Amino acid sequence: MSHCLLELESVAHAYGERQALQDFSLSVDQGQRVGILGPNGAGKSTLFKVLSGLLEPQAGTMRYRGQVIAVGEPSFRARCGVVFQSASLDELLTPLENLIVSGGFYGQSGADLQQRSKQLLKTMGLEERQHDQVGELSGGLKRRVELARALVHRPEILLLDEPTTGLDELQYRRFWADLDRLREEEGISVLLVTHRPDEAERCDHLVFLNEGRTVACGSPDVLKAQVTDSVLAVTTEAVEALTAFLEVQGIQGDWAGDRVVFSSTAGHALIPRLVESLPAGAVQSVALRQPDLGDVFVAVTGRRLEEES
Repeated sequence: MSHCLLELESVAHAYGERQALQDFSLSVDQGQRVGILGPNGAGKSTLFKVLSGLLEPQAGTMRYRGQVIAVGEPSFRARCGVVFQSASLDELLTPLENLIVSGGFYGQSGADLQQRSKQLLKTMGLEERQHDQVGELSGGLKRRVELARALVHRPEILLLDEPTTGLDELQYRRFWADLDRLREEEGISVLLVTHRPDEAERCDHLVFLNEGRTVACGSPDVLKAQVTDSVLAVTTEAVEALTAFLEVQGIQGDWAGDRVVFSSTAGHALIPRLVESLPAGAVQSVALRQPDLGDVFVAVTGRRLEEES
């Protein structure tokens, strides 16, 4: 039986005439991974400020374990670990010192705090770098220190704001491996705010946020089932010829230079017809895949996740 840990009901906030959040509701069960997926300008940053106690919404209610809580309430903050999008470590301190200072803010001290800090750094492969200045570490190592620091006081829920921004693929995979392992060991809930479909795939439940509103929600599999078309990516020198072919098929493509991405119910059957319609040797590559969460977001909202606000 699931137990609701965190609940937001009808939260709203505006900056002047711009409505950043509109009647937004959300619940996070104990041990659950919940993701908020949306492009820049969707309201994700405003939502994260509310969750992390930096902004009081103009309407709505937030509850923790069924009890109404005020934004920034110390008892709630003590149960949360937060990883912000922007780096917030003290680069003149060591990783170990950063964790000990953070633990002190939550009333932790002494041998228990030392042991907890060292164990977290060891778990994340940072044992040999725990006494180096943070400013000397790579971006990927700093992000792992941030994750360890967010967990040092044993929170019940972890709030993540675009946590893998700026990481390369190897660093990205390592960050999530660390988080998945720690989540399994400590049973914490995770609330993730992101614009990355591959990151959202890791969640149990997703909310699509667009222009401050929830436009779809469900598990990744349920959401992807809403889009049955295959996605094709074609690279060709014959841009005009392929554009004409797609127009005849009633297909709108998304062009970037000599590469176009589009959806089609025809899937494999369309490829030979497409190739035959173009001059010999004009097609450099054709890739076919199933729709991902980014494709679903476009289908639901008409917006790409990479769009600027």
